Order: sequence, then C-alpha cells, then structure tokens
Amino acid sequence: MTEVRVEPEVLTRAAGVCGDLREGLRQSAADVDGETLAAVSGLPGWRSRSALEQLAVSWQDDLAKLVGYLSTLGDAFDECAVDYRYSDNANAALFDIRGR
Repeated sequence: MTEVRVEPEVLTRAAGVCGDLREGLRQSAADVDGETLAAVSGLPGWRSRSALEQLAVSWQDDLAKLVGYLSTLGDAFDECAVDYRYSDNANAALFDIRGR
C-alpha cells in the first residue's frame, strides 16, 4: 500500500510561487505594453504597424489567460492547505491526541 503524505506548508509555498509568477508577468507585460505602444505610434502609415498592434492584442489576451490560470492555481493550493490543516486538527481532536 502506498502512503500519501501532504504537507500544507509545501502547498502554501506553491501558492506563493504562483503569486510571484503572476506579479512578475504583470510587471513584464506593463513594460512590454508601453514599449509596443510607443513603437506602434512611431509607425504611422506602415504595414508593420497593424501587425504590431495585432501582436500586442494577442499577447495581452494570452497573458490575461495565463495570469488568470496562475491566480486560480494559487488559490487552489492555498485552499487545499487550509483544508488539510483543518482536517488534521479535527482528526486529532476526535482522537484526543493533541500534544502527545
């Protein structure tokens, strides 16, 4: 039989990593958006302007999806850690083994 061991602290750290990645992506996107918009405004009348605008919109859409996924994943890790802690405490109370 295989034993499964869940450490809520590991889940909490994973949630933190998701949050850090999400914020890093948001910051990078802000930098890219500003630079891309500056490039777009500097290309009036050029065909590449339209392509660059489309690229920026696609990038923003993909980034929004990824940021949303990281938020959902981070929340799931956090909630799972809370649930495991609650379950561990409830089970310990049922068997009256706390502090032994």
